[in-house]
Parts: sequence; C-alpha cells; structure tokens
Amino acid sequence: MEELINICTYKEFKVATDREVLNQAEGFVRLGYLLRKARDTEILRDSGYPTVVAFAEGEYGLTETYVSRYIAINKRYSKDGYSPYLQERFQGYGMAKLAEMLTLSDEVVEALPPELSKTEIQEVKREIRKEQEITDLEVMLEEKEGENEGKSSLEKWLLVYIQENKEEWSRAKKSMPGSKGKEGEEEKEGEEEVKINWVMDFLAPTGIAAKMARIKGEGKFMLTIKGKYSPLELLNLRTNEKETYTLKECAELIESIRMQEGEEEKQKREQEGQKESQKENLAPVQETDEREQGAQAGERSESSVPDPVITDKKAKEPQSEKRQTIAEEEKGEERQMEVEDYPELLPEGYTPTAYIKCHDGSEVEEKEWREAKALIDKLYEDTAMENWNLEEVYRKATKLVIILEKLHKES
Repeated sequence: MEELINICTYKEFKVATDREVLNQAEGFVRLGYLLRKARDTEILRDSGYPTVVAFAEGEYGLTETYVSRYIAINKRYSKDGYSPYLQERFQGYGMAKLAEMLTLSDEVVEALPPELSKTEIQEVKREIRKEQEITDLEVMLEEKEGENEGKSSLEKWLLVYIQENKEEWSRAKKSMPGSKGKEGEEEKEGEEEVKINWVMDFLAPTGIAAKMARIKGEGKFMLTIKGKYSPLELLNLRTNEKETYTLKECAELIESIRMQEGEEEKQKREQEGQKESQKENLAPVQETDEREQGAQAGERSESSVPDPVITDKKAKEPQSEKRQTIAEEEKGEERQMEVEDYPELLPEGYTPTAYIKCHDGSEVEEKEWREAKALIDKLYEDTAMENWNLEEVYRKATKLVIILEKLHKES
C-alpha cells in the first residue's frame, strides 16, 4: 500500500493501475472458482445454507445474478476452464470488459483487441445483435453488388466502409500518399511505411480498432486492428470465419479504390463538359426557335380568325392577269371600264377601295370586315370572363349581325 501513496509520475500511476485491474480480474476468476466449488461439492454441508446462492447472499449480499456471473467468468476465462487462474490472453481486460464479453462467441472474443474500452465492446455487441435479427434466408435473397464479382472480402468490406463514411474518406484522400513508386529499395521501403501509416491513421488512429461493415448477400464483417505490426483480421459475424491480411495489402486495395474513383470522377467531368458544350451550341438555335414560336403565338392570340388576303381589286391584280387583259385589249375585245383606268381624271389623294377575299372566293370591303372581326374577338373575350355582361354581349352581337348581313349583300 505504501507504494501507491508514493506514486508521483504518470508512468508509475499507469503501472500501478494496470496491476490492480489485473488483480481485480484474477480476483473475480478466483471468486468464481470458489463459488463453483461450493455449488459442485458438499463443502457447504455444515454451513447451514442450502445453496451457494443463499450462502453468497447471506454472507456477502450477492444476488443470484452476481453469483451466476462470477461462475460464468471463471468457466469462460480461467485456465483449463475450471481453475483459480486467469488465462494469460485475458490478463489486462478487467472485470467489466470480461463480463461484457461473456455473451460473445469465442471467435469474436479472440479477435477483439484487449485495449478496447467497455463502451467499444458494447458497440460490438449491438452490431452483432442487429445482424442476428436478419435471417439466413434474408441474406441469401439480398441482391449482391455486381461489381464485387472476383473481389476479396477485404476489398468488398473497404468499398462498403468507404461508402458509409464518405466525409472521413474525403478528408483522408487529401493526405493519401501518391501511387507512383520511387527508385531504390530503401526509398520503396520508406514509401511503403508511409502508406501503412496512412492506413492506420484512416482506420485506427489510436492504433487499435474494431470496425464494422455489412456486405450484401454475405452479412456483417468485423475488421480488427491490433497495432501497426500485427495482421488485420476480418471476421464474418454470421459464420465466424476469419481471414487475415497485411497492412500492405490493405494499403494497395485502398490505393486501387482511390484510383478507380479518380477515373470515374474524370469521366463524369468530361461528360458534364460535353453536355455543357452541346447546350451552348444549341442555345442560339433554341432562342431563335423560341422567338419564332413566340411571334407565331402572339399572332395567333391577336385574333382567333385568320387574316384574309387583302387585295385591291385592280392594284393587287396578278401580273399574269394584267398581261392577259392587255392582250385582250390589243385584240380589240370589249371589257367594262373602271374609273381607275383613268388616273388623270381622279381627284388628288384618291385611294382605291381595298377588298377582302373570303374563303368562298367572294370579296367584301376591308373596313367593314375589320370591324366585324374586331366585334368577334371582343365577343370571345367578353364571354370568356367568369361574370360576363349579357346586355353588352347582346349589343355587340346585334351590331355584328347587321355588319355581316351588309357584307353578305355586297358579296
């Protein structure tokens, strides 16, 4: 106890704490061993307690839950499964972590780094429970990723992990070492060391980690990292099958994924550039078409009735007909003379009457036709309104009928 009082530095503090944690874990294993012996032998025969649970509660206030836990810890972590000694590989875990790992399979427990905290172990347990809720049939029916064909389990795991941690991956890519090698063995070894360090910074900044990712059609995998100089372990949590990889292999796979992403991003930029170029080339034509369509739409909206052909009975007469008329005059054939045939006799400022050619070939004066057309448009607008004035519509319609009757007589 005196040595604990004299602790002054962090190094001394850490050594003492590790020792007490180890002693605590070993103490639980020893207590578990004693409780098992009391349960399995007649040693309590003279104690007056009928069971080991009654003894532990009566003497030490331990409930049945705690008794079961101590016994389970001894059975799981003691040497040979039934002794007062803790297995060497579990030394340093501490009672709390050993208790958390009781429900995990031997394969998972063996894969977990001893340095994981109790909270991290609890997170591993949650991930395993989530995977156990998915049936084997559901896993078989899952649609596998087509691009995963022929890839190793680690590469498939990395692709999923990167996809699920995009922000972390985006930051990590900025510091990723280049893919081109250097000349000379020493330089190559130095470059390899840089890549391995980068992988550790990306996947396990503290040096140890237990990372999860789920591969469709196969299940959830746990990648455990136990330091820079230990192999990576990839454990299928459904089958408990384990694969091991080196950090160098992991670095090469990540580098390959980065290069593939770069190629895809380049192709995407080129496609976007081509689309922009096509838009720029098509823009002037589209603007011209839109202006023409707008002009046509404006002409259509100006009047619902097509504009008839406006002609002057004489002035707009086709040239071929004029030539024919001259020819007929030269032959001496008689025709009805019009006042326009004598321009020298017309008063100054005289303008020939303009006529409208209708669809049936008849002609009517332009002025009255325009007035009729304006009334038709106005009637259309008035009746299109939700609350139109019947009296006003009737007045305009009457006027329209009068003009149409006049035009009909003239035609």
